[in-house]
Amino acid sequence: MTAVALIGGLAVQAVAPAQTALPEDPALASRRLRMPVPPAVPAYAAITSAPVFTPDRRPGGAELPGLRLVGIAAFGRSLASAVLRAPDGTTRVVRTGESLQGWRLISVGADRANFEGPSGPLRLSLNAAPAPPAAAADKEAANP
Repeated sequence: MTAVALIGGLAVQAVAPAQTALPEDPALASRRLRMPVPPAVPAYAAITSAPVFTPDRRPGGAELPGLRLVGIAAFGRSLASAVLRAPDGTTRVVRTGESLQGWRLISVGADRANFEGPSGPLRLSLNAAPAPPAAAADKEAANP
């Protein structure tokens, strides 16, 4: 008999649930949906003009105009030099600590030469294309 009374009470609760409204808690978030506001889009032109992972990227636009690293000579850590070739075909050997066009050779690696100059550090790599001389770059820009 008790089981029938419990089942009957459950049926009454299912058919006619309590209509008690709970008060809203002001500490809870609003129930109104708001469209998210996207953040302002930054200017990516500066980022895309000098990609971080480009192998020939040079910090600060530093360059030794027209010079190309064509060789490395190292005899231990203290005796190292870089062999540079100019556009006219002349070759220049620069030893660690010497300067060329205001750039001082800091160190030499197996396939690179690191310089320090007025525009900051510069890394020349073997088999990299030479930077064009400033006069040639200006002529190309004027005559597309």
